[in-house]
Amino acid sequence: MLIRGWVYVIVNKAMPGLVKVGFSTKDPVLRARELDNTGAPHEYEVLYDALVEQPRDVEASVHTLLHVHREGREWFRCRADDAVRAIQQSAKLIFSERRSPTVPDAQESDSLHLAAEVCGYAECKHPVARTYKGRALCAEHYEVERRSRFHMARYMARKG
Repeated sequence: MLIRGWVYVIVNKAMPGLVKVGFSTKDPVLRARELDNTGAPHEYEVLYDALVEQPRDVEASVHTLLHVHREGREWFRCRADDAVRAIQQSAKLIFSERRSPTVPDAQESDSLHLAAEVCGYAECKHPVARTYKGRALCAEHYEVERRSRFHMARYMARKG
């Protein structure tokens, strides 16, 4: 089933140099207001959002592209325009987008050089598909990691 939603870039003056890249099925401005209740001394500001299909997949792809800049969870230490380019690169189709005047337009000639091009699993040379526990992995090794964690948890539950 195809789902439409937003992938967005949010910042907060209390955290200079950090951008949050997330997704939501509701308007990102409402999402920013929800974050305002988390105790930060300044309001969160939406710098960019894009209405896309499969926003969770687009967000995962962006997180993979930006993984070397991950500060924690959905927060990255990079420029907002780098995050915007990562979203534009990851989304197959953008239905609409909004940009704050403080974010420069991404130029076609500007290529995103933040991505790990190949899987981080031993000698694997396959292209990155997803991240797992902060590691950029190809589709095959992503499944290996996910399954081994699941089976280990099940083993420990039986043993316990």
